[in-house]
Amino acid sequence: MFSSCILLNNGAGQFKVQELPVRVQLSTINAVIPKDLDNDGVLDLVTAGNMYGTEPETARYDAGIGAILLGQGDGNVHTQWSPFCPQT
Repeated sequence: MFSSCILLNNGAGQFKVQELPVRVQLSTINAVIPKDLDNDGVLDLVTAGNMYGTEPETARYDAGIGAILLGQGDGNVHTQWSPFCPQT
């Protein structure tokens, strides 16, 4: 199964693959911006996506609203959802 993921550098030339939360993957992810949004010294990620230019027989990928993934400093992220996105 395919999934969107990030690669975490352990500093010794090796990378750990970490899948993004399922709700972040409801639509295509076309851009990821790394930035320390909460000023804690740990990079956070902003994702954006959707794709309308599909083939006529393929539906648009338009379920994404973007997400903010707050880095925890240990390779894990906490997903900060938009106030317009119902929590489940």
